[in-house]
Amino acid sequence: MDSGCYLNRSNGVKKGTRPPLAIDWNVLSSKGIEQQQLVSKQNGTGGCSNLGPAAERYRIYLAEDNPADVYLIRHALTSAGLAFELTVFEDGAEAMRFVQAEAGDAGRPSPDLIVLDLNLPKRTGTDILAAIREQPHLTNVPVAILTSSASPADRAQTLRLKADRYFLKPLDLDDFLKIGANIRELLRAAGRPKD
Repeated sequence: MDSGCYLNRSNGVKKGTRPPLAIDWNVLSSKGIEQQQLVSKQNGTGGCSNLGPAAERYRIYLAEDNPADVYLIRHALTSAGLAFELTVFEDGAEAMRFVQAEAGDAGRPSPDLIVLDLNLPKRTGTDILAAIREQPHLTNVPVAILTSSASPADRAQTLRLKADRYFLKPLDLDDFLKIGANIRELLRAAGRPKD
């Protein structure tokens, strides 16, 4: 594991969180993930989609500030066989603007799933979750927490705010990719099957 190029999940480890994930580019390449794909910017809207007609794709909104995690989540969803359109909010303020816009536009199609990191810049994931649950248009949208925080207090707070799932960001790449299957099961359990 001596590629000389690693990408850490965070700049430091906060109390109650897991240590950063070091990714070896050779491991990623062996799984069909190229370094250029991982570090390149998404399109101008912060979104991307995989194959499939728009009506058959899940609309997934992701609040995540780490580009490596965004890429791994997208890869995990694709590996799970999901057709999706992924809209990414790079900080808590962007995600909060989305929630506020949803409050004023009941005619807008709601997402099929919202995935939140708790440790976001500008606003926390729990702030966003609380705002989501206050919006009638979003109350039935499943929300999954995907975080490095192993804090029991964080888990309890998100459960009080009615998060549907709480996933710890795995330290192992193969385990991270299994998140896609967990999300597929969450969508099915929420009555949103498209496959």
